[in-house]
Amino acid sequence: MSTAPFQTCPVCEQHVEPQVVLQNRSKNTFILRCPSCQLSYASPQPDEATISAYYNGMYSDLAVEYSEQKMQWARNSVRGYLKTLKRHGFSDLKTVVDAGGG
Repeated sequence: MSTAPFQTCPVCEQHVEPQVVLQNRSKNTFILRCPSCQLSYASPQPDEATISAYYNGMYSDLAVEYSEQKMQWARNSVRGYLKTLKRHGFSDLKTVVDAGGG
């Protein structure tokens, strides 16, 4: 697996050489993984307008039914993310967590 230039991880704040998990060939964007805390994240981060357009388009036709099974899976995933963030010293998690589906 290749690596990206050194940068600071957005969660554990370690100065690391992240692993490239995925590279978009048509754009200069990547999914990187921090070797310290194992967080995978987009680099560069998309701006607010791009995120809004993505999620509005992604979920507009899917929000017609409620599935308790899918909601339970989402709750369990978020609990796991919260535990990981707490382990890395984050206490005010309301300002940190983005439980997106992308």
